[in-house]
Amino acid sequence: MTKILLLSGFLGSGKTTLMLKLAGELQRRGNSVSLITNDQGNNLVDTGYAAAAGFDTREITGGCFCCKFPDLLSTLSSIAEVQQPDYVIAEAVGSCTDLNATVIQPLLLYHSDLMQIAGFWALADGFRFSFAGEYTNLALEQPVLPLEVLVSHQISESAVVLLTKCDLLTAEEQQAGLDRIRRLNPNAEIAACSAKTGEGLKELAERLRRGGGSGSGRGMGIPPHPIPLNYDVYAEAEAEYGWYNGSWNLKAAEGETINPANAAAAVLDVLQEELNTVRNNGVFPIAHAKIQVITAEGSIKTGIAGGHFQAPDVMELPGNVVLQMVVNIRAAFEPEILSLTVREKVLMKLLESFPDAAVSEYSEQILTPSRPEPTYRIY
Repeated sequence: MTKILLLSGFLGSGKTTLMLKLAGELQRRGNSVSLITNDQGNNLVDTGYAAAAGFDTREITGGCFCCKFPDLLSTLSSIAEVQQPDYVIAEAVGSCTDLNATVIQPLLLYHSDLMQIAGFWALADGFRFSFAGEYTNLALEQPVLPLEVLVSHQISESAVVLLTKCDLLTAEEQQAGLDRIRRLNPNAEIAACSAKTGEGLKELAERLRRGGGSGSGRGMGIPPHPIPLNYDVYAEAEAEYGWYNGSWNLKAAEGETINPANAAAAVLDVLQEELNTVRNNGVFPIAHAKIQVITAEGSIKTGIAGGHFQAPDVMELPGNVVLQMVVNIRAAFEPEILSLTVREKVLMKLLESFPDAAVSEYSEQILTPSRPEPTYRIY
């Protein structure tokens, strides 16, 4: 029976990168893997990035797995019937929580014949969780603010918590992050990892392969009891962030080419300058901004998570005449502000940086997440 691993964690915690690297580790061990991405909107960087890496990739849009549970079931059924992989790795929307009550428990109780749950893992951004990070001023141990409630619940409801991006941390900072996670979830299995350097990934792949008891539908890393959540506060946390998903083509001047990494850097520089200079309670307004630049020779992905610039996944990609640029922004602004910033600031910067270039086929989707209305809530 196919096994499914569900990943949660706040926006920018590294879910997609870890998902792809973990899938690669499993493939090297002879296992087949399918992936599911998830978002409130359409035109996802993550889906294109995962598909470009060669993985069978499906996406569920328009809401989190909890609110789109019938879509999740139909997607899982299709994967099981058509692909029949050994594993499915599914990453939930970064602003979503309560997945134990709304996804794990319904799968266990009503659909255990579909797939075996191999794990439910929460990711904690090491850069934010260390003592020098963004979350220093957040009362996650006794949450009051909506963001505090959301992040705290994500960590508390999982039986496995991974401190990500440990390559960015000193040994002291890493230990501080692990200690804080332990205070939030004393009963969890906790580990540090880096999708960039590969630290801890082999152990995670082996752990996943060891998990699960035949016939029960329940694997290792499944918390026994969901943690109740105030949905009024949860809805406030979701509504604090505007969503922007956009894409366009950038065509170089005649006889010229545009370097994809330089184009991506120009976009991120504007977003950082226009949106990310003033913190609120110590937290940067941009929870996550990511960009994929696609050319005939390949693509690169880079972004901003909190106050940290993420290095491009591919450092060398030749210049091209036409670049397709896909941008997803999750930030503490009205979505109209995000749209205006892209159209009036980002595109202008690109045209200034690459004289006589032209922008075409611009499209966008903007939204504020609506109140979560799960199909199931089982406590």
